[in-house]
Amino acid sequence: MSRILKRAQRNDAVSLFQSILKEGAGVGAELASVLDGRLEGDWWQGIANSELDILRDAQQYMQRFNQVQLQEGHVIAAILDSGELDEVLSGSLRERIIQIACSPRDLTCDLNKLKLDVDNQHSYFVRKVVLQDQDKLLSWVQSQFGERWAVQVGRAFQEQKDPAVFVAWSGNDIVGFACYDVFEGGKGWFGPMGTVKNQRGKGVGRTLLHSTLCDMRRNGYHKATIKQAGPIEFYEKACKATIIPLDEE
Repeated sequence: MSRILKRAQRNDAVSLFQSILKEGAGVGAELASVLDGRLEGDWWQGIANSELDILRDAQQYMQRFNQVQLQEGHVIAAILDSGELDEVLSGSLRERIIQIACSPRDLTCDLNKLKLDVDNQHSYFVRKVVLQDQDKLLSWVQSQFGERWAVQVGRAFQEQKDPAVFVAWSGNDIVGFACYDVFEGGKGWFGPMGTVKNQRGKGVGRTLLHSTLCDMRRNGYHKATIKQAGPIEFYEKACKATIIPLDEE
């Protein structure tokens, strides 16, 4: 995201959309591929650039979804809502862009090539669960993230002898969790993972991610599929994950 912001000349819809399309990886690359040939070379000519603060609106999307890092999806959503590109983006094209950039996506991570950091020298401590953690963890997950995630985590305790769940603790308080092989029974599927909002950006999620991926590798997995990832950029940076193209999902 930082490269996109540096490349954009202004915070208007056209400049930011151009910058996203020029991004050589992730959502930007996929959008550029899909839109290739469907937007004429000088498509932006003639569009009246209003003095709209797209980044301000994108930050409102970020806050609405209880996230702390600005992502391409937030910016794209703000651009589309501004109406500035309506004359060059048809209804079907608009829906395709939303599907690519503004919806949770599946990613893949090569565990054989990944250098994993499981250092626990932090203000929090990450460990694998024991059976005695079940009630407290499930209650916490439900209160923070809802019943659907709590059911998925509960499946690990019900179906696995050694529940594939890691928890981050600050003293006696849970501040985050991560698991695998619980999402719809899929093998090699990472997630869900979540941290409390006041701990985001402090490395809790990265340590949970690496601890879980390390356990997956130890148990014979060569790759991990990260299901329905919201913060795509986080996973791209934290474990070199790559987006699975929509036609392969």
